Amino acid sequence: HSHWKSSLIWGVEVNNVKITGTGLIDGSAMTAGDPSNYYGDRVLSFKLCTGIVIENIRIYQGGHFCIITMGCNDVTIDNVTIDTNRDGINIDCCNDVAITNCVVNAPWDDAICLKSSFGLGYKRATEYVTIDNCTVMGHATGYLLFPPGNGDEGWHAGRIKFGTESNGGFKNITITNCFFDYCRGFMLATVDGGDIDNIIIS
Repeated sequence: HSHWKSSLIWGVEVNNVKITGTGLIDGSAMTAGDPSNYYGDRVLSFKLCTGIVIENIRIYQGGHFCIITMGCNDVTIDNVTIDTNRDGINIDCCNDVAITNCVVNAPWDDAICLKSSFGLGYKRATEYVTIDNCTVMGHATGYLLFPPGNGDEGWHAGRIKFGTESNGGFKNITITNCFFDYCRGFMLATVDGGDIDNIIIS
């Protein structure tokens, strides 16, 4: 996670940004691989920001990541619907994050993924995160927004995951009232040696 300007909308060291509305962002022309030849590989990317609010929008496909935040504080993602062929929401090295009332279909990768990578050049935990009343699934891409789906069903991944990148660890995270549909459920991993501490899943 070392590049950011390949995103449709990106911000580095910006504060108090709100993306809201009922519109659809169609990222079907984006790439889920190398962002070369002028193809973007992310929809929304924010690094080292404070006060990010993303609410009520819908995203159809989005390259490698639909939403990724790194090193951010005070992030709210509410009532967002994502139907994609790679990752839905990635939270990396962030503090004070609330992900609520979201529905994410991601058959080929993770629906909601917490990371604590070394992308900032130093270790930083992802902590004080709440994930509440969200649905994650692994149906064919298009299942949510363009039923009955227009792609294959991949690995039926669509899970809530900690890691794989996990240098800084995960602390003080609460996951409540989430629904799993045709996907791999939870994965808690610290393959890079970070600590997992005070995690509540209910």
